[in-house]
Amino acid sequence: MPTPASRRVREPLHEQGLCNGYGRGKMWLLRREPDSGGLTRTGPDGAVDNERRGSVLSVRPMRALPLVIALFMLWGVAGCSNTVTEYTLDSHGGVTSVETLTPDESWKRTEDRRIEAELAGRKPEAGKTTWREYWKWSYTNIRRHPGPPAWKPTQFKNGDEMVAYIEDRRKARGLPAYD
Repeated sequence: MPTPASRRVREPLHEQGLCNGYGRGKMWLLRREPDSGGLTRTGPDGAVDNERRGSVLSVRPMRALPLVIALFMLWGVAGCSNTVTEYTLDSHGGVTSVETLTPDESWKRTEDRRIEAELAGRKPEAGKTTWREYWKWSYTNIRRHPGPPAWKPTQFKNGDEMVAYIEDRRKARGLPAYD
């Protein structure tokens, strides 16, 4: 007795309840080709529709569809990483260095750059007029969300630790505390 899978290969697909259709006024059947596993459209008398031969989708790729979807999902997840890539550019826009950092290192470096900008006398970010106003606003935003920052892993337990880090770095550079 043949297995259901082998029986499906030998039977026309319309007898399996998988596929039938109407075209140009008469019913057409899809039959599986034994050598390629592809589908061929035939009439009720068994005549092959040569206009459509080879243009009907093969069933085998359809069976692989869940595998393809799973591979794309795995690729998407594997693309997520716990690193930040920072590029340093020269005055012409050419890349001079590439560094891979943890999210904590990248955040610390960004805050250090802001402290350096304050020391250099540049204007603060975010449309603030003074550095005091900027740092107060920044501390409020950092503390807005309870718990650790959104990135994982992190050394900070909460926003207060992050603000304390900034204040310690500012103090080490001789800047006043704004908290």
